[in-house]
Amino acid sequence: MYSKTILTIIFIGGLFTCFAQNKNEKYLVSDYPEGYYNTLEDFINKNVSPLGDITRVDLKNLNEIAANEVVEQFFFVTLPDFAKLKKVFAVSKGGNLYIRQAYFTKYASKGDRVDAAVNPNSYHKVLMDGNFLYLECVFANTWKTGVGYNTGIAGLEMANSAYQSKPIIFNFETQKFDLFRNCEDLNLFLLSRNSELKQDCDKRYLTLKQVKEILRVEIEKQ
Repeated sequence: MYSKTILTIIFIGGLFTCFAQNKNEKYLVSDYPEGYYNTLEDFINKNVSPLGDITRVDLKNLNEIAANEVVEQFFFVTLPDFAKLKKVFAVSKGGNLYIRQAYFTKYASKGDRVDAAVNPNSYHKVLMDGNFLYLECVFANTWKTGVGYNTGIAGLEMANSAYQSKPIIFNFETQKFDLFRNCEDLNLFLLSRNSELKQDCDKRYLTLKQVKEILRVEIEKQ
């Protein structure tokens, strides 16, 4: 009887220990060895493939970017054919981690798919790591752009204004990208984290920089 009780205590204790470890687990860029992570599953499980001969080019003219230049969004091209790298979920290179934009919408949380990526084959640098991965991306709300392009000059201005840089996090627990389109999205996320940083959306306009700093607290929280 005593042995069964001891075994039960050990089992329950093990469960609590496991839960605590998962709860406090950090997801760091430095944990990803250099190479390709071809799929989301490869990325989650850190199944790396050898890095090909690639270089970075800018979005506008496809000019090669200097190795020491810090750029948050660009295309990877393969050498020597100079073809855009496609269908690779993430690339770890030079101590940085980059994720292909197309996957932001493919693996978006429910409701975020209304926002269309502008350069789906471009790669974005992970800017913060910890409890989540943080990136930024210019997105267009497809409802706004669709209405705009069909309502003349004024509508064209509306469509162009629909393109905005927005914060994104990758949530390892859900294996989804969360796009923060507005203050309400931010508050829903903060509520799920039992955070005390909830914002008064009726009284305050939040800039991208302000949202980033609020999310930084949750990303780095112990």
